[in-house]
Amino acid sequence: MEKLLTDILDSMEREKEIYNQLIELSTRKTHIILKKKVDVLDKLVNLEQEMIEHIKKQELERQELVDKVARLKNVEPDEVNLSSLIDWSQGDIRLRAENLQEEFIRIIERQSHLNDINAKLIKSNLEYIDFALSLMTGEGASGSIYKKEGKVSKGGQGRSIFDTKA
Repeated sequence: MEKLLTDILDSMEREKEIYNQLIELSTRKTHIILKKKVDVLDKLVNLEQEMIEHIKKQELERQELVDKVARLKNVEPDEVNLSSLIDWSQGDIRLRAENLQEEFIRIIERQSHLNDINAKLIKSNLEYIDFALSLMTGEGASGSIYKKEGKVSKGGQGRSIFDTKA
């Protein structure tokens, strides 16, 4: 059992390192979004996809080990989590598992925060682009402009840069 627990923790530490690399990429993404470098952003997103594939492989390896532990403990595999592993372990293995649990909590909080920031930045950039396109196409402008007396003024709305919607 001790060997299985150690193997699971080794797998989780490898996975943790990949998550830390994802945090670094997300931080870089924030700066790239601020600088509006779409080509670099695309490359970072591709790197993220590669890392996610590595995480999937690591997850499969870990799940196989968890299945073995579940059989030994006579529980369902989905009942095995880091807290139960901590309960079943002792000494250095228990301390290592507790530290990993704390690190994963920090990683999840940090990644969530970075994702929120990046999503807001992207939304803001998209809203700006939409606004700029509306200004150029004249979309959303009122059809007629009224004078104080309630009569339609001559000239009405200004002409847009484009005759048709892009």
